[in-house]
Amino acid sequence: MSSTSSPLLPEGKVVFVTGGSGNLGSQFAASLSAAGARVVIGGRNVERLRATAERIQGATGNEVRYAAGDLTDAAGTAALVEDVWSAFGRVDTVVNSAVPSGSPQQGDLLSTPDEAWLNFFDPLILGVVRTGRHLVPKMAAAGGGSFVNIVSPTGIVPSPGVDAYGVAKGALIMLTKYMAREWGTWNIRANGIAPGLIIDDQYVTPESIPRNAALSSALERTSLGRWGRPEDLVGVATFLASDAAAFVSGQIISVDGGRF
Repeated sequence: MSSTSSPLLPEGKVVFVTGGSGNLGSQFAASLSAAGARVVIGGRNVERLRATAERIQGATGNEVRYAAGDLTDAAGTAALVEDVWSAFGRVDTVVNSAVPSGSPQQGDLLSTPDEAWLNFFDPLILGVVRTGRHLVPKMAAAGGGSFVNIVSPTGIVPSPGVDAYGVAKGALIMLTKYMAREWGTWNIRANGIAPGLIIDDQYVTPESIPRNAALSSALERTSLGRWGRPEDLVGVATFLASDAAAFVSGQIISVDGGRF
């Protein structure tokens, strides 16, 4: 991967990626770095963050920094944002791709325990709100910026068995619109990306598809006849982070191969 600058993304733009050491977050970080951005990745595990930052920087030749913190903790989020801002003295775009820790029990509305609901809502909703609470005043004073929230089709159309996740992602879709509505006055945009089922070698793997009737059925309803890969999402994220999307806000863009 070379460090050629994208015509969409001005070289030197600073992007903060939450969940930046995860499979999807690291893909966003690597592609935005390759496009010329200065990237800060955030997460809970310092060693994973360090290794991911070194790997991306070695591949792209552009500086990548990291900051450890827990978005489910108010004080921890405040400290994380200060570290992120001080890394390059500004933040132009935030990609909110953090995911819940562990594998919380899922089920229908009646069987999903309270802790599963909290496990999803804390990082996916409160984590985004906390991050914005501390970053938006700084971004506004610097002239504006943008947020890219990773949402889900399950937040648009109910999907049986993942009720807590789907409801949390639906809340994140509406939160994205509120962010666009309220922060637009400071030239801060907010948009969402709704990925289809993505093979990421962690949650969905090629081996898991034939064993799962819901996954197999979803593939049959996908016009392009294949599963997505993380790299299918990064072009949209780069566009939304760029000046080419300067008049795009409050939108949810589905990247799902034409799923009906």
